[in-house]
Amino acid sequence: MRIFFGILPDDEQMRECKRIQEFIKQPDDGINWVALENFHITMLFIGESSSEDLERFFLQVQALAQDTASLRWQIHRTGFFSKRAEPKILFAGIRYMGFAMPLLAKSLREAWQDYSQTEQRNSFKPHITLARCRNGLSTQRLEAFKNIEPKPVETVSRELICFESRREGKDLRYIPLKRFILNSQ
Repeated sequence: MRIFFGILPDDEQMRECKRIQEFIKQPDDGINWVALENFHITMLFIGESSSEDLERFFLQVQALAQDTASLRWQIHRTGFFSKRAEPKILFAGIRYMGFAMPLLAKSLREAWQDYSQTEQRNSFKPHITLARCRNGLSTQRLEAFKNIEPKPVETVSRELICFESRREGKDLRYIPLKRFILNSQ
């Protein structure tokens, strides 16, 4: 099973992500646009995991969720991750209010180290993936994308979800396996 933990945007944030996509989307543009139902903020990517390890880890995640306040955040910019100077991932960047979101991500990474032989890579960069580019993006479209100003609407997330990522043909589906309610304070 390919596993990750994430939080979901609310309906208003999903509409904003869709609006950003539509702003630069073109027919047959060679870009894999993320489906609305797959928008999320990854808090911890695990990858392949046994169900036994996952069940034990769930106990730790439950304790972390009970000690974590609701997550306050908003979409505040657009950007991209590149590989060899080519944009590969287009995203909506997240600004979090307070420290609950980065502390939860750090706590999850540290707790998962008990089950993993590999070190978690990179620091936490909260974002919602909007598209994956196979063939790059023209400079003009990339500049237009970078200059989009998202609506600064604050969202409060009250649950952390463990997802299984499944490939079905060319599509990815994220199936919720377990939900963890965050402390609402």
